[in-house]
Amino acid sequence: MKFPKSQVYLYRMDYTEPSINDKLLTRNKAQFVYQMLVTSGKLAEIGLGWAFFDGKYQIYAQKDIGDAPKKVTVDLETPAEAAEAVKKAAGKERKIRRQTVQFKKVKTVPIFGDEMKDNTIQALELQIMHILTHKNPEKFMKKQRSIFELEKVKPIQDTDMSIIPGYYHQLSQAQIGPVLCSDVTYLAGMSKMTLLQYIYLKLSTLTNMRGLDLVKFFSDKRMVNMRKALSKDLMARQIKLDHLAGGRAKKIFKLSAGTPKSHEFEQEDKSTGKKQKISVNDYFLRTYKKKLEHPDVYPMIVIKRPTGQEDYYPLDVCSIVPFQPKGNLTTEERSVIINETRKDLEERFREVIKHAQDLASTFSNKDSSNFLGIEVDPAPLVVEGRILAPPVIIYGKDTKQKNVEVEPKGGVWNIQEIPLFQPKNAIDLLALTSDRIGIGSADKFVTELEQVSKNSGVLFSTSCLLEYRSGNEEHVQIKKMIEEEKKKGKKNLFVLVMLDSKDSMKYNLIKNELDLTSQVASQFVVRKNVEKFSGSLLGNIVNAINVKASSQEGFGVNAIVDLPILRKVPTTCIGIDVYHAPPGSARPSEAAISASINMTATRYFSTSRSQESRKEGIADIKGMFAEVLAEALNQLKGTPFVQFIVIRDGVAETQFIDICNAEIKALKDAVAANKAYAGKQIQILYMIAQKRNIARIAISQDGSFHTPPAGTVIDSKITGRTKEDFYILPHKAIIGSAKPIHYHVVQNDMKLTLEQIQELIFKLCHLHPGCTRSVSLPAPLYNAHKLGYRIGQVYRPAMEYHSQFDDTKSESSGSSGYNYEPVNIPHNLKYTPFYL
Repeated sequence: MKFPKSQVYLYRMDYTEPSINDKLLTRNKAQFVYQMLVTSGKLAEIGLGWAFFDGKYQIYAQKDIGDAPKKVTVDLETPAEAAEAVKKAAGKERKIRRQTVQFKKVKTVPIFGDEMKDNTIQALELQIMHILTHKNPEKFMKKQRSIFELEKVKPIQDTDMSIIPGYYHQLSQAQIGPVLCSDVTYLAGMSKMTLLQYIYLKLSTLTNMRGLDLVKFFSDKRMVNMRKALSKDLMARQIKLDHLAGGRAKKIFKLSAGTPKSHEFEQEDKSTGKKQKISVNDYFLRTYKKKLEHPDVYPMIVIKRPTGQEDYYPLDVCSIVPFQPKGNLTTEERSVIINETRKDLEERFREVIKHAQDLASTFSNKDSSNFLGIEVDPAPLVVEGRILAPPVIIYGKDTKQKNVEVEPKGGVWNIQEIPLFQPKNAIDLLALTSDRIGIGSADKFVTELEQVSKNSGVLFSTSCLLEYRSGNEEHVQIKKMIEEEKKKGKKNLFVLVMLDSKDSMKYNLIKNELDLTSQVASQFVVRKNVEKFSGSLLGNIVNAINVKASSQEGFGVNAIVDLPILRKVPTTCIGIDVYHAPPGSARPSEAAISASINMTATRYFSTSRSQESRKEGIADIKGMFAEVLAEALNQLKGTPFVQFIVIRDGVAETQFIDICNAEIKALKDAVAANKAYAGKQIQILYMIAQKRNIARIAISQDGSFHTPPAGTVIDSKITGRTKEDFYILPHKAIIGSAKPIHYHVVQNDMKLTLEQIQELIFKLCHLHPGCTRSVSLPAPLYNAHKLGYRIGQVYRPAMEYHSQFDDTKSESSGSSGYNYEPVNIPHNLKYTPFYL
């Protein structure tokens, strides 16, 4: 990209009369105020004209309006809202919502250069989005850094979701100057439908019944718990009121206990001026000539105002705001979305190039919206890369008592009939199959699995196959079966569960029972894999059994790679990640840490904490580090770590300073508080791994685009100007196109070169115990990611399911309306990768 103008003017916006404090000023509200300033022409009145907005407090403008602050007052009403307000006032004086904003010049800002800050880059991205969408608002929908083509909305059959294709944009300051990265993206959101249609679809999913009668559902007293579940699902969903013209979206607070006929409120009689009670049903009939369906049966939607006042609306007049995030997706829905949106590399690159050409054409129009004079070169950027040599994977000993060494090819390797490096023995296998699969198919599967495990060196001392009945209480049946097996004295119990379908809630309940209640290691297999399996599938299951059957006393290791950095001095590799619930969910975030406690980075201690929803900084990071240090000392017989290799995921560049400094300080404080480290000097290598970057790498050959091999590294041209960072593609995509991971080296006390760090990362990506291929993330970070995901997506939904039937537990805690009960991982499980 080219920016002919060298600088713009930065102005701070202060919201006065009435003033808005930081807590009340949401991005949506700030964006709305700014939008009204633009559309009303108020910015032009004070001489600013076109400007671009950082989303909250600052705007960047081309014109200088002087150092003296300037105030402007704007009406916060759309034309539709104003017309509706006039109609309601019926000639009486009405109060107009207004906002006064003061603009004060802060400084001049370079468009690009070493002084340019991240918030300037974000503001530029917003300006670019505006240029792309302002001419065709009916065709394009803008959402953060993406634009979506509304003409190409595709509903997903038999679901309440639709998919909108679009393009994601990210502006970065690279070594060669400003670079705009573009990629194909999709928005999977809720379809356009009435609230009654959504409730019908949701209940059909919850009850697994088609043809559900809503009247019977809402009138049946036995459905009280299911209605609680529905109310919880509806919480924070955005709706529009069909009886009002225009108007902004409103968030659902809850379902009412009463019906439109039973719920009454006071209304002033216009002829007498006296207040009289009127039911919601009669109000809608008289005011809007709207006859409600089943007003004596259906509940209502409750909307809570900021003042605390509650408004009640019948289900009949509410519609779901289309394209809002759906929240928790089922396994089937995720599968459908992946199948609908996956693209191979050639198709993806062709589409992005076509979009880049459209961008160049759009930016070539020198109108007032492109006051910066932005220019775009649509040709893909050519960069030089390197391909790292794959590490040698070391397995167990062959008949000649020599370790078998395997070299990956294309990020994949085959280990059939090769013994594992450190196999577990004396495992009591308990295989449980659904009656819909049948004993015959399950027995054949288990027999083949035992043969593969024997070849790998993993030995089962006992093997038992039992059948459970498919229904709503599988987890209860399985709990009883495990208790019976434990009574027989089986101490090293491993449970293999064969499921008849990919039912996410069924899996959540059984997994929660096995891990947190019964505290036994487990592995799940779905019906199609039981009935039609391959040698590689059985091998992967044996690999998983070997490491999951580990305990604090003894552990299994599938394979190792040579890691000289870890062998020289006691070193731990630590992965840190925070799982956030889907947008719109009030569930807490789950922070997770996984730290290696041996010199081959094949054994880990993992711990977690629940914290405030959508907060990336970890509240108890010092306590988590302290727990890791204490447990590692126990396992290493008092030997403290000297080197700490920390890999952090999920941190945006705007958060680098705050989060990185806080976590590095927390690690040092935890070390200083541990007596075993008294007088010890530690070294920290701290890195950020960014999965959500949109750089796409391809090899161009003979006019076609090909997937780069595993181990491809880019550390020039598109990397930062003042930072140590690089892109690495450590894996080969199974479907679609692989995405490189962007690493930033924040602190490097170990004085490793960039090449040494890249080699370390690539080797750690080959240590995932559940498969024989390199994966996208290094093992410690992969473990932390899976642990946080397992807690947030499996254990917590299972806890919610149980709590809705437990009258002793409150439904909510705090203003958010959510119960923040922590998920407690049993201590013995923290030494096993139960989350894989």
